[in-house]
Amino acid sequence: MACTRSGRITLLEFTAALRNARLSLDQKFGVAVSGEAKSLALLLLLKETVGKEKLVAFTVDHKLCPDTDKEAAKLHGKITELGITHHIVNVDWSKSGSGMLGDTLDPPQSLEKLKQKPYYRLMHLARPRRYAALADACKEHGIETLFAGYNLDDQVRTTLHRLDMSSGINGLAGIRTVQSELPAVTSLSAKNVRLVSPLLNFPKERLEATLRESQAEWDDANPLRLQHKTSYPTLVENAEQLNRTLGEKSPVLGLSRESMAVFCSHMEKHRKALKKKTLPIIEEFTLRDPPTGTCFMQVNSTRKHLKRHWISQPHLAESVISELANWTTTSFTRVHTSFYQDVRQAILRWYRPRDKSASRVMAADVMLYHPRASQTGAFIWMLTRAPMSRMKTSKGSHVELQIGQSALWDNRFVFSLSNPEGATDGRTLLGIPTNDLVFVIRPFLEQDYHNIMARMQRETTGGEWNTHIQKALAHYWKKMPPRSRETIPCVALKQDGKDTSHVVAVPSVGVMLEPNLVDIKFTFLKQISQERAKHEQGFELLQDLPEQESQRAS
Repeated sequence: MACTRSGRITLLEFTAALRNARLSLDQKFGVAVSGEAKSLALLLLLKETVGKEKLVAFTVDHKLCPDTDKEAAKLHGKITELGITHHIVNVDWSKSGSGMLGDTLDPPQSLEKLKQKPYYRLMHLARPRRYAALADACKEHGIETLFAGYNLDDQVRTTLHRLDMSSGINGLAGIRTVQSELPAVTSLSAKNVRLVSPLLNFPKERLEATLRESQAEWDDANPLRLQHKTSYPTLVENAEQLNRTLGEKSPVLGLSRESMAVFCSHMEKHRKALKKKTLPIIEEFTLRDPPTGTCFMQVNSTRKHLKRHWISQPHLAESVISELANWTTTSFTRVHTSFYQDVRQAILRWYRPRDKSASRVMAADVMLYHPRASQTGAFIWMLTRAPMSRMKTSKGSHVELQIGQSALWDNRFVFSLSNPEGATDGRTLLGIPTNDLVFVIRPFLEQDYHNIMARMQRETTGGEWNTHIQKALAHYWKKMPPRSRETIPCVALKQDGKDTSHVVAVPSVGVMLEPNLVDIKFTFLKQISQERAKHEQGFELLQDLPEQESQRAS
């Protein structure tokens, strides 16, 4: 295997690694370069395989450490000497990572205050911001594929951390060779850039050997790179040293980077096999409603036949539930596996005689509701966004914006406001130019429902349109459990400095009350992720190449 060999990475090996990624090489590629061994080795290997004219290197200056600008400038000189286009991407901490209003996952920050935070916090904050900056840079240069230098040591560290956190098969399969989008980022740009990591089979020693043979310099401790400070790499290195010293007598003979690579490869095979079994169940027995961010799951069985039902098979049921829960959550980290188990147990208890306990299960921001025959059907379970807290409803979920701006609401929905098609310049509303109007995206409340219904009944000129609005709102109000009705957004006009009671749109149910005032574009972020997930490629072991071919490629 590639992880057990020594010496530089041969072009034959790297070409095989690219083949595992199943990429079309007839395109322009971005490469994230921070000056450490893995990113520089990746850049050199790509230059030799796909050609320098197809590469655009990006270095993110996060500005969180002293002299990052000098280090970025120094790196710029090195890369341009190779004949490769290079851009320094500066992070603007005064804006949100997504560039949108209302981004609470990666909000605007004060750079001076950030520099006072502990190192581990800086590392945590810098990761999504770095990816957001890279996504914007890729969009600017028309790039859809970004290469990253994650190697075998990163794969081992990530997998051991996930094992420590009790991850399931999805997590233990390790870092994907191809991720369908840039991770942990709310930016729309990140949804259209795939992340490729072709070095996952190669340990750091081989990357350094590749650079030494090319007489290239690197600096793994440069300030552009915020390093992970965990004990996992040391743990494995000590185990490998012990194995070399004691041989068969080593008490940790099974722990090495090689064994971890094999483990990840096996987990990836299990993940694919499980996905193959769960996909037909998801397609036949579940329904996702992107406008409301709600999932429906049919579990149609009797107590007599329950043991043969897929819900009674833990590995299948929890895999299906995980897909729905992670589609529903507002977070970009996966819902804990204990929630899937609790949901399954709650459904099984429902079929026991006189036992309707735990019909509602909640974890983080996802809630399960039991079937309601008159509303959704006798066997239909619902997974919804959990009710917002009073504090969040009154403060954090109110996002102000004007025409021409975009906003992220509840980390789930993206809004863009613009003038209606054909609108003339100089439009006003009650003497105020429409471009100066302030709109608020906020939760759709019960009072809003009653106000709009009364408004439609009072108006006599709407006709069929009024009837459509009333039916749409009434259907939603009946379908949704009372506790989760107020988890969809509406757009209201801000008046007299603070009054936001006048609703102009409820996009989740297709209600536009003021179409001549403002045009509203509305997107559910997780739906984009789901549609692009088919482009993912999991980790595969790079098998040994014939020795003579490997030497010839060197």
